[in-house]
Amino acid sequence: MVKFRGLFLIIPSLFAIVFEIYFLIYTKISSPSVTLTEGQYWGLAIPTLGVVLIIGLSGFWIGYTMMVTPDPIRFTYEEAYQNAEDELNKE
Repeated sequence: MVKFRGLFLIIPSLFAIVFEIYFLIYTKISSPSVTLTEGQYWGLAIPTLGVVLIIGLSGFWIGYTMMVTPDPIRFTYEEAYQNAEDELNKE
């Protein structure tokens, strides 16, 4: 179940990053009618892209670590007590 939660973090994070790069940067650069010297646009676009990249990559990293981390081993009280006794008897 945790692996699916990680996937649900990875997919929206990647979507947000690609969406922002495409609509914020690529469409502006590829448009023939717009000059690249509009300082006001780039003054807002670059910091916005930076914030989206930081949040998106953080979400991607958290989702990735959730997917690759193995599930914890769950013990009942009796199993944990027996394990502790076995460890003590080994010494």
